[in-house]
Amino acid sequence: MGDTPVFKWVRYDPNVSIILKGPEGSKDFLRTLQTGKNMGILLDQRLSEGEKVPFFGRPAYTPVVPARVAYKLGAKMIPVQVERLKGVAFRITYHKPLVLKQDATTSAQMINQLYEKWITEHPDQWLWFHNRWK
Repeated sequence: MGDTPVFKWVRYDPNVSIILKGPEGSKDFLRTLQTGKNMGILLDQRLSEGEKVPFFGRPAYTPVVPARVAYKLGAKMIPVQVERLKGVAFRITYHKPLVLKQDATTSAQMINQLYEKWITEHPDQWLWFHNRWK
């Protein structure tokens, strides 16, 4: 999987940066937003800290900082849904920007509900290796 053209592009394109979790990643995240660049964030990842927000009716650590910072900076959060079609063909759908709330936990709950909707509509599309509720 790591040798597909998309993964090679993400890893080696000089215009694409991977921002890691942790203190240094947080600095890169802020710097990227402040310079007006676009970024993609995987918000359905399992965390071992953060705020517990309902996900399929159970509390799950959920990142709230991206929504908080986007709200403060007036940045748009555009949900992107990727669906596998056949073989290595995919459909990428860019949805309307989210209407973020001042309360980042409320925005995070809205994001979790969006994931729940997508997963409920197409459970075969959800690839999950981690226990989100741990």
